[in-house]
Amino acid sequence: MSAPVIKLPERATIAASASFYNEITHELDVHGSLELDATAVSNIDAAFLQLIASAFITADQKGLKLAWKAKSECLEQSARLVGLTALFKL
Repeated sequence: MSAPVIKLPERATIAASASFYNEITHELDVHGSLELDATAVSNIDAAFLQLIASAFITADQKGLKLAWKAKSECLEQSARLVGLTALFKL
C-alpha cells in the first residue's frame, strides 16, 4: 500500500499552517507514512518551514515515515537558506 500524499499550498504561509498541521498529523497517525507534494509552492514563510521541521522531527521520534513526493525550487532554496536541508532530507 502506498503512502497518502498531501499537497502543500502555493502560498505556504502561517495562514495555512493550522489546517496543514492537523492534516499531516492525522495522516501520519492513521497511516504511519506520508508523502508531501510541494510542486505548487511558490511562496513559503518561516512559520510554515517550522511546521514542516516539526513534522519531520515528530515522524522520526515516532518511527513514522515522512518523505517528499516532489519539491519546488522555492521550497528547496528556502530550506537551504535557513539550514533545514538535512532535517528535510532534501
